[in-house]
Amino acid sequence: MKRHTTFKLVLRLVLLGAVVLTVAGFTTALWSDGATSAGNVYATGDLDLLVRNEGFPDFSDGPVYATWGASNMYPGQQLNWGTIHFLNDGTFEGTTFDIAVSNTCTVEGMDKYIQITRMRYENGHGHDMLSSTDPYCLVNTNETPWIDLDDLEHQPRLALPAPGTSGQLRMDFRFNENAGNAFQAGSVTADFTFTLHQ
Repeated sequence: MKRHTTFKLVLRLVLLGAVVLTVAGFTTALWSDGATSAGNVYATGDLDLLVRNEGFPDFSDGPVYATWGASNMYPGQQLNWGTIHFLNDGTFEGTTFDIAVSNTCTVEGMDKYIQITRMRYENGHGHDMLSSTDPYCLVNTNETPWIDLDDLEHQPRLALPAPGTSGQLRMDFRFNENAGNAFQAGSVTADFTFTLHQ
């Protein structure tokens, strides 16, 4: 009896295997065809802020040097003016623009006496940053009654309208007449950073 049951079980397994092989052979015998989609490239555009000093014909990625400054200063002296020009040479238009400065003083607090007498940003619309009616105006943040490089360092001008094919920042300075003897033989190095955002 045991032999007969084993034989039936083996027979069933053989038949099942044959069915599986037949089905597998049948499914692999069907034809197929394929196609590809190649070369799907995702490439980025860019913002490319270029700068140049007034009087120079060519824009560059920077840095530009000595847009503003003076030597042999004395209290009350009107310092030289300067203009830096901006150009977005990228494939995207910018949306906002930041102006920031970092001051290094050889005599502490000297940047509070480098008075800003004009700060005008142009991007197709003029912005007088010393006028209280301008939405981007600087305000006095220290103990001096004027706007100075220290004020600008502590309140960078952020989210300005971006320059397009042209823009510029013109600034005039004076060494305020209230600068005392402590500032003799001193200096301030102001490093400006301009950032264009998409």
